[in-house]
Amino acid sequence: MDQNAILKITHPDGKTENYVIQKEIVKIGRDAQNDIVLNYPNISRRHAEITEKERGLTIKNISEHNILIVDGVKIIEQEIKKDSEIILGDVKIKVDYGSVQDKTDPNATVLSFAIGETAKKSHHSKPILIIGILLIILSLGSFLLWLIKFNNPGVLSSKIYNKNTLMTIAYKAYGNPNAADGKYWLAKGILENIGKGVLRDIKVSFQIPEYIPWTTPDTAAELQPGQTAIFVFYPNLPQRVTNIQTRTPATLEIKIEYSAGKKRYEKIEKKVFEFRGVNEIEFTSLPATEILNWYDITDNTDLLCAFVTDEDETVKKYFGKIGEVSGGFPVIKGKQELLTLAKSIYDYELKTGMTYTGTKGVPEKIGDIESTVQSIRLPRDVINQNQGTCIELSILMSALAERAGAEAYLLLLPGHALTVVAAEDGYRQAIETTGIGGAQLGGSKTFEEALDLGEKIVVNIINKDIPCYFIDIQSFKSTGIRPPELEKIDISSLDKVLNERLAREEEKSKKQPEAKPKGEEFTVVKDSTGVVSIPYPATWEVVNVGELQSEAPFFTFGAKDTEKLAEVDVLNFEPGELQDCIKTFSDFFAKYGFTLEHDALKKIGSEEINAHLMNITLKSANENFKGIFCFIILKSKKIVGISLSVPADKYLEVKDLFFQILNDVIINEEK
Repeated sequence: MDQNAILKITHPDGKTENYVIQKEIVKIGRDAQNDIVLNYPNISRRHAEITEKERGLTIKNISEHNILIVDGVKIIEQEIKKDSEIILGDVKIKVDYGSVQDKTDPNATVLSFAIGETAKKSHHSKPILIIGILLIILSLGSFLLWLIKFNNPGVLSSKIYNKNTLMTIAYKAYGNPNAADGKYWLAKGILENIGKGVLRDIKVSFQIPEYIPWTTPDTAAELQPGQTAIFVFYPNLPQRVTNIQTRTPATLEIKIEYSAGKKRYEKIEKKVFEFRGVNEIEFTSLPATEILNWYDITDNTDLLCAFVTDEDETVKKYFGKIGEVSGGFPVIKGKQELLTLAKSIYDYELKTGMTYTGTKGVPEKIGDIESTVQSIRLPRDVINQNQGTCIELSILMSALAERAGAEAYLLLLPGHALTVVAAEDGYRQAIETTGIGGAQLGGSKTFEEALDLGEKIVVNIINKDIPCYFIDIQSFKSTGIRPPELEKIDISSLDKVLNERLAREEEKSKKQPEAKPKGEEFTVVKDSTGVVSIPYPATWEVVNVGELQSEAPFFTFGAKDTEKLAEVDVLNFEPGELQDCIKTFSDFFAKYGFTLEHDALKKIGSEEINAHLMNITLKSANENFKGIFCFIILKSKKIVGISLSVPADKYLEVKDLFFQILNDVIINEEK
């Protein structure tokens, strides 16, 4: 070649760069070992390879999860030429050629079909002879082709890839080839002719017994030797899959029919997968080897849009009740109308006693497969049960905002989620929906405090470069990721239930505060499991752990004496070893320059209670804290931690108080 191929790469931010192909194989992907490194969430670690062959350049998709588009068509392997456009995720690559130094060998023989002087001097008999020879050659060639066709038929090689799970909440996305650029296919068949003859009349069809009958076959007229055809299955599932509540095994069957030589062949391959329950979301479907960072474990978060059921009758009824109590809503044109809407929703949740359950909202650990799957209740269930996690409350707020005509977004970060709402003029506002709190979480925040917390979290994300995922709900819905058609439920009694809630909470507010465990001296908070009750002085100020949870989701409650700086913190850990909990606690404080020192764990309490205590010291260059840490291992194997600390010089003043708090802890587990 006297020209080198040049790849003109355009990044998502508009920046461009050129890559000159100077090797036989060019590897493209997110991994740093690739020749072209594209470090974006929707690019696989090893995404594509460009190979230089005798006939030109060929590009091949080597990712099992992400697609490759060439000139507007999804491909597995294809030749590329000048002006071909390649798309990987949000990156575009244009193929061009640039001149290089002429490397043609001057002694090489150049063949030509031009008629020269010799031909002009030839006799008339020679052309006739040449024509005869050509006819004989053509006849022999036709005969040889016939022999190849029937004695050396094509040979079909098939590879079937399928997803291991299908999330029923998003069944509409799986049936739409345009949703998320075709990302949510269930199966992909790659057929290649590895024989010497032609394969004809290829047909591929799919079925999922009990859910989808055999589909109308996808067809290809023929496959020449060496050619590849790709068939992708986007299942049009029935609405009844949303009745599936738990993981349910299913079988995908793929029928392949084709002709080779004089024979007709048919084979059926079977692949096993699982339907996930309608409330389950698998935050990533990437294998462990593909997961490099937090963005990888949020690979499927766009499917959260399917939970935003603003057209559900329960949501409509709830929204109508909010409007009835607040006096209705104006068109959401700007800041004032937007804040009026958000405040009406938030205050109504407070007035009717809705609570934040305080459990973890989104995945935390890279490589922890279980943490990538979470059960999320639909807004109708959050309304009926009058409680929700951070992600559930954020989804409910989003559904209600969209119901009012505002735009809504979900903002996810490690261990937490919140809602961002927007008006017609572009004004946006972050809301900490967990501010509604509840009696078990140290009380509630006002709407203004919830706004302040939301803004602080956004600032924290920016200043500390915390990874986050911003979901534009309307944008994803427009691509095909839409809520499911839900079973109709009786909402006739919902109006009565909502009225009763409102009356009950108003009656509570009129009553005098109930007596606390130690007269008026103490108040009580429960850990996120609801099993352990921890008292603390009523004069202590409740600490906002919503912001803290973005870095340390195991913190579920905190209260502080603003004078002596004594503090009680409640922590919830998943089942595991106590030493792992201590390390997690220690690693968190190490980020802020503190070193944790502690003595050996001591068993405390009765034989029926699995509790352990240790004395702790937190030291930094400028500060020194001393205190007590108690671990309680529940029957569920979950671990509740209670941390009591104070500046070291005041420890003796509050030591008795600390032990009094621990002595009054109540554990209420079912026998």
